[in-house]
Amino acid sequence: MNFVPPNTDQQELLEQLRHHTESEMRYRAFMGLRQAMAGREEWVGIIELGLSDADSAVVARAALEAGRLPATSFPDLLRTKLLELLNHSDPDVRFEAARGLAGVNDPSAAVADVLFSLAGDPETHPQLIAACLDAFASWSERTASFERSGRIINLAIKSLSAAQPELRESAAKTLGEMGAVAAVAIPQLIVAIDDDEPFVREFAAISLGQIGIASAEVLEALTVATEDEDEVVAEKAAAALKTLKPI
Repeated sequence: MNFVPPNTDQQELLEQLRHHTESEMRYRAFMGLRQAMAGREEWVGIIELGLSDADSAVVARAALEAGRLPATSFPDLLRTKLLELLNHSDPDVRFEAARGLAGVNDPSAAVADVLFSLAGDPETHPQLIAACLDAFASWSERTASFERSGRIINLAIKSLSAAQPELRESAAKTLGEMGAVAAVAIPQLIVAIDDDEPFVREFAAISLGQIGIASAEVLEALTVATEDEDEVVAEKAAAALKTLKPI
């Protein structure tokens, strides 16, 4: 990274990130550069620098920021580095590296294999599984193989019965993004439309509309949901019914 920041303050922060002996000061420098330069072309280089830092806290934060980059700004070097960090000794770094890969919207085989492995591991944190599901949802239209679609759908169906509501929510959302190929999950989504958590019910209703199968069971479940105590759930159910039964 050979760029020169546009003002003296940023130049000083960059020097601090590169050379300060105290890890806390390097972390502060990274966060200061984030505030000043996130969204700019140079920000990618700063993330690369953070990923190579000797301190786990700096590396973990850089990995988190890498996952927030738009896919068009995500170079192969960052992808390779995040994949390497999955073997880091610090669990926080491994977690953020995996979450970063999940946030990149990159359906390449290397990334997909890693995320499928993480999502299927019973030791993986539920929040990370939810991030993987969100990544799969964003890939849906670019999912090239029937096999990959099936793996995503099976994982989402399994996650609909998870104890964590954020995981059930991501699962319901993912199934809707998969569209008609996720019709096999309709029975589970009908159950989910009666979930205790309104966000889960909301995405279950949306997904039933997106899948597009106007079976009697689906229409009945959505009709009942139009009377949900949560206004947003009721609205989404009504919108899904309108999609399935156009006036």
